[in-house]
Amino acid sequence: MQDQLELIVIHRLPGRLRLRFSQTPLLPDRMVEHIQGHAGIDSVKFTAETENLLIHFDQNEITPQEILLRAGLLSPAR
Repeated sequence: MQDQLELIVIHRLPGRLRLRFSQTPLLPDRMVEHIQGHAGIDSVKFTAETENLLIHFDQNEITPQEILLRAGLLSPAR
């Protein structure tokens, strides 16, 4: 049985979102690729040491809520 993964919004500015995971996602590179592939996403960077995900996005094309949903669905926990 896997532990439940939690996403915490660390910082939010217009067009920028920093998330922290409660634990390292199972496939972080794949998660980054999937999020990066969506319309409105400019850049995505995952830092394993801090378990942070930094996303720059066009707020006219995608909302922070949509990003949270995508990150949570694509990030099963180890």
